[in-house]
Amino acid sequence: MTSPGLPTREVPTGLTAEQAAILAAQQTYAAQQAALRQQLAAAVIALWAATAGFPGASFSPEEAGKWVERILPISLGAQRAMTAVTVAQLNQMHRPPRPIIVLPTETTGEATRGRNPSEVYERPFTEIRWQLSKGKTVEQAVRAGQRRALSIANTDLQKAHTNTAQRYIQRSREQPRQGPSGRIVGYRRQLSNNPNHCALCV
Repeated sequence: MTSPGLPTREVPTGLTAEQAAILAAQQTYAAQQAALRQQLAAAVIALWAATAGFPGASFSPEEAGKWVERILPISLGAQRAMTAVTVAQLNQMHRPPRPIIVLPTETTGEATRGRNPSEVYERPFTEIRWQLSKGKTVEQAVRAGQRRALSIANTDLQKAHTNTAQRYIQRSREQPRQGPSGRIVGYRRQLSNNPNHCALCV
């Protein structure tokens, strides 16, 4: 059973029991990752409305600080969850001689961009002030700030996934070879059947 709106794939016929189990597990991981993205986006939108989208908001540094205090723990939590799901998926797929560990501290927060995440999550408010300086209406500026906030959160979540996979591959190569499939020698991005992929992913 899958949740509405989450990507699924048709199960091909002619699979062995082991192949069918692996495919089912991969669909579960894909659904978990999609749910993380949806939940984070919903949290960004809700907190943005409460912090910058209400009438009379001043978009001051103090309000920007409140926004960061509210959204950053949620974003970091989603990134940590993405790291855990990605590691579990790769260990299940590749079955290394010893389970490979990637810690969230290696893939999230400052490790994501090489910058203090608090500074990064203030950028939506900087976007608002920039839009206002160009003569945009408050409504237009707030919408632009929300788009920036969503972009930052979504990018960080994807970076957590990619950084985890890269570190996993590196550690897999460091393990002793155990036959032809004892270590990972490459990484391939595979799209689901969700039609809403951006051009970059395709």
